[in-house]
Amino acid sequence: VPAKAAIQSNRNISIFIEDSFWDEWKKWALWATSLLTQKEKIDEDIILIAWDNYFWFDFEKFEEKILENSWKNPIIASYDFWKENIEKCKLFWVIVPKKDEKNNSLNIVKKFQEKPENPESSLISTWFYFFPKKFLEDIIFYSEKNPDNLWWIFEYFLTKNQEINIFSFKEKWFDIWSFQDLIEAHKILHWWNYIWKNTKIINSKIENCIIYENCEIKNSELKNCIIDKNCKIENLELFWKILRENSEIN
Repeated sequence: VPAKAAIQSNRNISIFIEDSFWDEWKKWALWATSLLTQKEKIDEDIILIAWDNYFWFDFEKFEEKILENSWKNPIIASYDFWKENIEKCKLFWVIVPKKDEKNNSLNIVKKFQEKPENPESSLISTWFYFFPKKFLEDIIFYSEKNPDNLWWIFEYFLTKNQEINIFSFKEKWFDIWSFQDLIEAHKILHWWNYIWKNTKIINSKIENCIIYENCEIKNSELKNCIIDKNCKIENLELFWKILRENSEIN
């Protein structure tokens, strides 16, 4: 979304859908961003938020970070896992910040590590970005040969000695592309179970599950599961599973 529009309470919202009929035809993430800016003739600063983010930080603080750097540098929102959870960083794109002469971290990117064995930082990218409009041409240019991952454009910026700022936060954040994180986010939102209407639970134990409408669970135990609509389950134990719509198992 255009950055100045995103920080206003009253704004028009439009939906852009790329011209593809199947997942295999979809544009890759960076290419899709390039396509949108060209087709919609966007010529202003943008905030780009990937769909699998679920975050609790105050958006106004992100706005303050944009204003702090006078809208001139790209910004990456970065979740801080803290040093005690640094092992989790091995699953993500790690941001290594520059440091001053006293070894204090600065809010400027030094380098990146993609799913590193030995993370040099507890900061990871959350796919929440700010791009000043002067960088839209770089996105268009770079996406022609590198259409996939959004974060690669920042690697490209570093090769051009472009400063990249970091907005770090410690509030809750989940990458809900991950099934485990989706379940963890569900725990916080719904505490226990989220069961839709017209679903029957008969003589069964359900713990931390999302169960959609018109399902029937009988003589079973389910834990950390997502069950799509119109499913029937009988005499079964299921843990950390997803069932598709209209599944019937016993």
